[in-house]
Amino acid sequence: MSRFIEDHDSSAIGLAGFRGAGKSTIMRSIAEKQQLPNTSTLVPAPVSHDPADFCRHILQKVAEKIVEQEPIRRGALVNRVLLTRFYGFVVAGILGGISLLADALSAAWPKFGTASIIGLTVLGYAAAGFFYTALVRPRRRLYRYQSAVVVKASMILDELNYEIEDGTVAKNVVKLATSGELSDESSTKRKHRAMTRVDSASCLRDLLTEYCRQPGRPRFVVCVDELDKLPTAEALVVTINNLKDLFHIDGVHFVVSVSIDALRSFEQRGLPDRDAFDSSFDTVIDVGWLTVKESEDVVTSRANGFHPHLAYYCHAWSGGLPRDLLRAARRCVEIQRAAKEPLRSAELITELIQADLLQLIEGLLGSTSQPEAEMPLWNLRGALLESAHKGTITEQVDAMRKLRMHESHVINGAITRYCAGLYIRQMALMLHPVGAPAPQWAEAQVEQWFELLASVTASTASDMRIQELRLDACARKLPLS
Repeated sequence: MSRFIEDHDSSAIGLAGFRGAGKSTIMRSIAEKQQLPNTSTLVPAPVSHDPADFCRHILQKVAEKIVEQEPIRRGALVNRVLLTRFYGFVVAGILGGISLLADALSAAWPKFGTASIIGLTVLGYAAAGFFYTALVRPRRRLYRYQSAVVVKASMILDELNYEIEDGTVAKNVVKLATSGELSDESSTKRKHRAMTRVDSASCLRDLLTEYCRQPGRPRFVVCVDELDKLPTAEALVVTINNLKDLFHIDGVHFVVSVSIDALRSFEQRGLPDRDAFDSSFDTVIDVGWLTVKESEDVVTSRANGFHPHLAYYCHAWSGGLPRDLLRAARRCVEIQRAAKEPLRSAELITELIQADLLQLIEGLLGSTSQPEAEMPLWNLRGALLESAHKGTITEQVDAMRKLRMHESHVINGAITRYCAGLYIRQMALMLHPVGAPAPQWAEAQVEQWFELLASVTASTASDMRIQELRLDACARKLPLS
């Protein structure tokens, strides 16, 4: 992503991946300037939002980031009253000096007359006021040398955060000799209306354009996160269509988190049916799953003394999803900490898998409202709570696969995850047998086995046909006999 941004003047990048794949972490890295020397801002998207409100939300975040470029002068619009007073003292000093000079240059004697007295008085008043304004009052309140784009961003923030009223008042008063008075007055007040979506988009475009035209041609990266959590694909399409007006401003890069459906749509670009995804983004980057070695690096970098092979099991059980990987590793540490003596890898993994599966099944039983869906779940729960499983590992997996319900994607995914747990547990018993020396296997071969196991766990979010293919591959390729 960093390389793509550096190689283009402007871009619109989609960041696709399952929940927990690390999209938010990547965006925070970009926004915190760990990867790019740019000005970046991270904009979390509310799950439910109005297009106009969301555009104003982005505008506010961008304006706040621009104002932060000059932290000492933040919010430093010129104090008009103070400046008027300052310049008034300067004018008074000039007039006092002119009065003194007029007396000094006059032909009349004495040289020190009424004009001089008035001049000295005015000059003293001006000097005292100037001294107080320029030295006693903080000088930083007098001079606000802000760039035009920062001033514009500050004014936008004021308009977004406050209701602004502009008014003018004209008043004429005539006093009569008899102490009477004639007066007339006229006033005009104008109140700023709330920005519409079109106003917000236009204002944001102008602000970003002006910012990127500054000396040095700075870039601005806007990271819009959480869009993949919108309730429907239609809601995501509407949001992307509202953002399209802002894409491809010279010097501006948009990074937007999108769903896996958006990635699949982008992969089909060039076909007759085009939608908002393939017509909006320059590229969609798939975050993907971690490999065995990447999972090992992630876990061992966060937990000293965590055995690499135990990280392999956590990788297989998480499917290579970073968030689930760290949860599995953390749970292994908690299990070992609660035990009275050191546990073997097979014991740790068995307890981890059993606890996670039991929690999953209990949650499904509590949420399902279909009586026909409860029977497979109760069967899974009963088999899970048995201390010993009957038959070979292949027979156990086949028995579980027979519980599949073609109408329920959730139940089928739970069964596949249960089967993956059986395979992982069996691999732990095979690679780290109790009371016997561990067999010697080539490291590359072991990595391939755990990648295959992780693919089964990851397939629970996919079509049932893919789940079946992955389970069949495990039955053929894993050394389970």
